[in-house]
Amino acid sequence: MAFAGVLDALPQGLIFTDASRRALWWNRYAEALLSSHDGIWLDSQGLRTACPADADRLDGLIRQAAGANAPASGAAMSISRRSMRRPYAVLVCPVRRGATSIENAAVAILISDPERQPRTSPERLAAQFRLSPAEARVAAALTEGKSPESAAEELSLAQATVRAHIRSLLIKTSTSRQADLVRVLLSGPAIEE
Repeated sequence: MAFAGVLDALPQGLIFTDASRRALWWNRYAEALLSSHDGIWLDSQGLRTACPADADRLDGLIRQAAGANAPASGAAMSISRRSMRRPYAVLVCPVRRGATSIENAAVAILISDPERQPRTSPERLAAQFRLSPAEARVAAALTEGKSPESAAEELSLAQATVRAHIRSLLIKTSTSRQADLVRVLLSGPAIEE
């Protein structure tokens, strides 16, 4: 597939299926989810789920997305996990004819694991927001859910230094609160698979 490298870099799973839920192609993130057999997996009949209600819902959404009048925005659902961790977040979308080089691809399924900690690249953060290396390391720590105090400890910095970096990050990202800062940092290309 021409875009395999780009799609493998996505911070969520992507599965292309035909109208009968047979998986045609999937990225690395999806491969990891499917091979864990924790709520969703692949067998000779296509995508399977541990919960029958999830299977019925997924089948219905795939049929809807593969249909002629499918909403372009797709439809969302969650898939329960055997491990009792938070359910996977799933978006099932139609694939326009000719939009992919995968023959017979009718549906794109995006899967996110809310238990998976996003990793951000300090280098990408620095490039995107014109941050110093130290600011980028603090920004990456914040995107991992660390408090300013724990970021200071992990990075061997004084708490006052971390607070100064956060003030600078707020200015450089045009945000005014730490929660908005983290949201902005996580919305860009700095997230790694």
